[in-house]
Amino acid sequence: MTDDLVCWFRAVLDEDEANAREALGFVSVGGMRWLADIAAKRAILDAGSVEPEPDCEPSETGDRIQFPGWGQPTCSDNCGPDVWWAVVRLLASAYSHRDGYQEAWRP
Repeated sequence: MTDDLVCWFRAVLDEDEANAREALGFVSVGGMRWLADIAAKRAILDAGSVEPEPDCEPSETGDRIQFPGWGQPTCSDNCGPDVWWAVVRLLASAYSHRDGYQEAWRP
């Protein structure tokens, strides 16, 4: 179930990033905030697993925002897997109206 949610959430974030780039562009403050929000959520997903999810489709955009100085945090550095899983479920619940969301993921 974890892999399914993470893959689904990554795909949703990829779609949001594409929409942000198309609708708002980089010069918009709102667009930059939207892209930074997406990058922060990706960093949280990455913190749970240093290895990319094997069944996830790669992002169509290779130029994601990076957070300088963050390095490669892992869940073992900062929290237990239960905390990471709870955070991912909470973040994903904001997208529960999107196709593919499963009620079993609801916090």
